[in-house]
Amino acid sequence: MENIKIIDGKLDRLLLPLAPYYPLKFLTIKNTSLEEIPLEISHLSNLQELTVIETPIHKLPVGLLELTQLRRLNLDNNKLTSIIVTGKQIGRAHV
Repeated sequence: MENIKIIDGKLDRLLLPLAPYYPLKFLTIKNTSLEEIPLEISHLSNLQELTVIETPIHKLPVGLLELTQLRRLNLDNNKLTSIIVTGKQIGRAHV
């Protein structure tokens, strides 16, 4: 499975595959109750697009810096107060 979309619902935790070989390329989380992205996001070495919109997420894990294939990062309408990786390269995407 290369594409996972989680839309409209109660989501307390996001369980991510532990192996870096999982072929997930696109992950969308929209309009959920998810409050944080787990550090294990860095295990998704094939991830090219991460969309996290309309959630109460207020911070991003440092593991985002390890996503070398990431091309697109969409963080619209969240509770983010700051992005700790501002101005740094994340994969080939620039925040």
